[in-house]
Amino acid sequence: MLDLLSPLRGYIAQNLQFYLSKYIEDIQLEGLGLFGGDLVLNDLEIKRHVLRESLEIPSSFDFSRGFIRELRIHIPWTQLLSQPIEVKLYTIELILTAKSDVDQRSTRAPSQDAAPKDGETPEDKIEQPKSGWINDTL
Repeated sequence: MLDLLSPLRGYIAQNLQFYLSKYIEDIQLEGLGLFGGDLVLNDLEIKRHVLRESLEIPSSFDFSRGFIRELRIHIPWTQLLSQPIEVKLYTIELILTAKSDVDQRSTRAPSQDAAPKDGETPEDKIEQPKSGWINDTL
């Protein structure tokens, strides 16, 4: 019997592959049972440039790595016109590292390297992190 959904399945799989590959390292959806309707992928690495571009962190830190522990894709093949395709992420881990003094100096603007003003200590010049849940818990 001819599978009428085959072109549609190929189109959806190709689009999912395209969009997920923008954010996730070395993801391949081919042959992973996507056509069953549910797919679970574990321990995926997030591309570092995406983390840097998406999240604003103080310049004294850098992203080492980022992981998605579980990614679930649900495709309701029999109800595509009335139900959405769901992509859910569970447990995202981000690893931050402090930049060394040499790295921080090379990323600063020249105006920041000027001598401190009267009464100002070098600690006063350090960029303060933005308020957030980590800052509140500390």
